Amino acid sequence: MKGSILISLLSIFLVSCTQSKNESIAANIEIQNQNKSNAANIKKFYRYYISEMDKTFPRIRFNEDTLHKYCTSSFLKKRKYEREFDMVLQAQDYFVEWTKNLTIEPTNNMRNNEYNVCFPVGEGEEHNIIVTVKKEQGNYKISSVRRVD
Repeated sequence: MKGSILISLLSIFLVSCTQSKNESIAANIEIQNQNKSNAANIKKFYRYYISEMDKTFPRIRFNEDTLHKYCTSSFLKKRKYEREFDMVLQAQDYFVEWTKNLTIEPTNNMRNNEYNVCFPVGEGEEHNIIVTVKKEQGNYKISSVRRVD
C-alpha cells in the first residue's frame, strides 16, 4: 500500500515537472517568435522612414497611415522633425545606405521590449539606437527611441 502511494505521488510529480517544462519551452518559443516579428517590423519601418525622407527632401512628408501602422499614437504626438535633429533616428543626418545593412537585435532588457538598432555609417562605424515597442491595438509598435552613446 505504501509503495503504491509513493509511486502515485512520484508519477504526479514527474507529470507536473514535464508539463511545467513544456509550458516554459512553449513560452520561450513564443517570445522568440515575437522578437523576430518585432525586429522585422522595426526594420521595415526604418527602411520606409529613411526612404521617404530621401524621396521627399527638403519638404519631408510621410504617409500618416504608415506611421500609425508602426508607431504608437503617443510616440507620434512627440515626434517632431527639426532641420537639425530627427528624434526617430536620433541623428542630425541620415544616409539611404543605412538601410542596406541595418540590423536589429533584442537587448538584454526584453522585459521592456527593447531592441538595439544598428545603422552602419562607415568602415567600422555605427549609429546605434534603442527602440522600445509597446502593444497598441493588438500590435507591437514603436513607443520610444533613444540614442546609445
